[in-house]
Amino acid sequence: MEPSISPGDVVVIKQSPFNQIKENDVITYRNGADFVTHRVTEVAKDESGSYFKTKGDANNTEDETKIRTEHLTGKVEWVLPKVGSIAEFLISPFGLSVMFFIVLVIIFSDKLFKRRNKKININEFEGEKS
Repeated sequence: MEPSISPGDVVVIKQSPFNQIKENDVITYRNGADFVTHRVTEVAKDESGSYFKTKGDANNTEDETKIRTEHLTGKVEWVLPKVGSIAEFLISPFGLSVMFFIVLVIIFSDKLFKRRNKKININEFEGEKS
């Protein structure tokens, strides 16, 4: 779907009735176990009823699958650039390691900071005695 939607972008979809989708709308539909986001190129009818023809913006040919009501997930409302890439990084082994390290730094810096404050307070107290 590039250039409108790039790998790593997150799409926010709104469930829409089949009859409210029109040509040029970008929809998400199920194709087996996968979700596909493509642009509607035509609303058509055959003996089984209405369906959409779709095509990815970066593709040269239309998709072979006829998208019917039972396939439709919804219409794309917003595209959040790169949010998916960030999420993929955070759940990768390296990303999880980085997050674990950051949490450890926060925990230990907090304990170190509290310990330093206690030492300062004890020294101030001892200084008042002298």
